[in-house]
Amino acid sequence: MPAAMSQKSLAEYIPRVRNRYERMTGKLAPSRPLDEFCAVSGWERKYALKVLRRQRRGGPRSESPREKDACFRMPGKDSQHS
Repeated sequence: MPAAMSQKSLAEYIPRVRNRYERMTGKLAPSRPLDEFCAVSGWERKYALKVLRRQRRGGPRSESPREKDACFRMPGKDSQHS
């Protein structure tokens, strides 16, 4: 495995590779910059894909207060029921 790149180097390198990755078309074409990025950075392929696609890392989905209320409302019980 190659030596890890510094954070500064990665910050400069990621936008360049991301630009090339996004411009590639076809099914196999994006794999070339991805393979290169994995080789240079030492990151695993799956994590590198998330970084290049700008996907968030895990974590629960945040819900609006309205969605939270809907989860806790009892079926058949109305607030207007007297």
